[in-house]
Amino acid sequence: MKRLTQQMGQYELLEQIGRGGSSEVFLANDPVEHRQVVIKLLREDLADDAGVVIDFIQEASTMSVLKHPHICEVYCVGEQDGWYYIAMERLLGLTLAQMIEEQGPLPEPLALQLGLDIVSALSAALQLRKIHGDIKPANIFVTTDERAKVLDFGLSRLTSVGHWASDGVLGSPHYMSPERVQHQTETYSSDMYSLGATLFHALTGQPPFEADSRESLALMRINTPAPQVRSLRPDVTEATELVIQSLLKKNPLLRPQDYGQLTDQLQSAHQVATSAAAAKQRRLVNPLKWFGNREH
Repeated sequence: MKRLTQQMGQYELLEQIGRGGSSEVFLANDPVEHRQVVIKLLREDLADDAGVVIDFIQEASTMSVLKHPHICEVYCVGEQDGWYYIAMERLLGLTLAQMIEEQGPLPEPLALQLGLDIVSALSAALQLRKIHGDIKPANIFVTTDERAKVLDFGLSRLTSVGHWASDGVLGSPHYMSPERVQHQTETYSSDMYSLGATLFHALTGQPPFEADSRESLALMRINTPAPQVRSLRPDVTEATELVIQSLLKKNPLLRPQDYGQLTDQLQSAHQVATSAAAAKQRRLVNPLKWFGNREH
């Protein structure tokens, strides 16, 4: 076993704050840039796999080039005493998964705004010919100002190490696209499906499909139509319902044609939802206005 030192390049490890499928996560100090960062250390057993190490370095290096307000920034990738690490932006807030668990389903306008942020990130990465491959609530960070940051961009294959199923399918079973389940080629449309499943979860408090086994989940994703959001949460507007239903289409060709079209759809739904929320708030503030000044 390699001895873990407190120094990774210019970074001073402070404390361990998490653990992922492929990495140990630490809070660290960067005395050069005078800031705190997050360090992800490639798991020791994976560091012995040359293919994993190459992918780790290549993907992290590629994503360090992409600077986008809704993608967690990668500062650098390096190696110290046999430990491979990524230095990343430190974020304040909660993952979407934590937020749903602690607070329940999100307000509709907030869920749609986060969706717009995520689409902006996915679209930017696509310019580098990158898809995410593992969009899910745990990979969406909601900052203290309620904006989304996509985590582990370009590292989804590595972060899913240890999550192979007996059927050889890699990924998070509640959010993966039907094409991944069927071992078909994935495109940006596959990320769209996962985004639809993520927004469904954000609005209802549960993923679109639930089953006792991964195999049953896979069959449902291929054969069973996705439930409607409003069957679980009637106050969601029809505009939002239609967008999510389009994202959860089994056939990738029936999903939005591109991120520009999806952005337009989400923006329109957000306007409708915001107006509906404002009207509801006015009724709560001044209920007599809606019933008239009736005397008894």
